[in-house]
Amino acid sequence: MAVTLQSLIEFLTGIAVSDKKEWALSFGYLLQRVRGGEFLKQLLAEVRKYREMGKIKDDYMSSSQCLDCLQQVLESLDKDVPDDIKFKAMKNLFLNIASEKLSSREDVLPSQLIKIFRSLSSGELLVLVSSYQAWRKGEWKARQATKGNCSNSADSSYWMTEMLSLTGLQFPELIRINESLLLNKRLLSHFVYDDGSAFECSEYYRLTALGHKLCVFIEEQKLD
Repeated sequence: MAVTLQSLIEFLTGIAVSDKKEWALSFGYLLQRVRGGEFLKQLLAEVRKYREMGKIKDDYMSSSQCLDCLQQVLESLDKDVPDDIKFKAMKNLFLNIASEKLSSREDVLPSQLIKIFRSLSSGELLVLVSSYQAWRKGEWKARQATKGNCSNSADSSYWMTEMLSLTGLQFPELIRINESLLLNKRLLSHFVYDDGSAFECSEYYRLTALGHKLCVFIEEQKLD
């Protein structure tokens, strides 16, 4: 993580004399290291702030849970090449775990959540978090109230409209691609009908209980 922007600039000056294949591989790796290093500095700064404010107990940093979760974060920065969207969510996830407000250091859930999180792409994350935002808005409840006996299912087209607005992904096809992946990971509720016109409406609208819990953990908390 010690790679600096100056290293990148020095590397770029040598591109002309490099083999193209070697350059492509080296450049991608170096850029990954630069971004990972910047993300790590941001994370450490936030952890320091939380510890100074007493939001993270000093002895937590040496706990087994912290070491397990921190290892997942470091491996993600080194291997997964997260972008700004995924890094911010991952940072929030680690800080919420470390603050022990939503769990304790004895719980096994945090390490499972962070492993699930690592498997998500930025597109999946956008759809998941937007589904959480739609649940929090609560407008779906008024629609459900008018459905009578069908209150256990929800209109998929209305959810799609919300996702296009909240995610900024613009194309329904992109929503569907990420929706399918989230369904397989049991983070979104499944369709009621084969044509995809309605999905099972849970307590958390489109989110499963697991999907909701993960979103709670990656939600940014205000520091008092």
